[in-house]
Amino acid sequence: MPIVYLCPTGTYSSLVAANLHIGIIDEHCKVQDILNLPNFGINLSTGIFLFIGEDSKGDMIYTLGTSGEAQLIKKSAFDLAKIMGYEFEHIMLIDMSNYIPKYFGWYNTIFHKQSRTFSAKSLYRQLKLINIEVENFKKQEL
Repeated sequence: MPIVYLCPTGTYSSLVAANLHIGIIDEHCKVQDILNLPNFGINLSTGIFLFIGEDSKGDMIYTLGTSGEAQLIKKSAFDLAKIMGYEFEHIMLIDMSNYIPKYFGWYNTIFHKQSRTFSAKSLYRQLKLINIEVENFKKQEL
């Protein structure tokens, strides 16, 4: 089953969550480990899926940049699946936008180089909470 972690860019909180999910990093990693994740903080157009890897059950793990519209994307995806006659149990969308500050969009635009380090430190401070959310999702998925 595809599992898609959502955040405004698809390369910050969702990328950290996806890498926690597949075990590339854990809640004890360092800021530098976050900065070294492939694609961390890259400028990516909204709506582009990044394949992160497979988890231990063979589920495909992705991230998706949703700008500030993660809830709209989720609702639209569910509605589109319903219209097309698909059951939406075959894909999971998990919004990780709460771990990105609201002012991040303009800060990232103006100070892109510094925003990678700033974001890595911010996500590092929230790593235990992000990991709890990922682990809770993995438990309910069983």
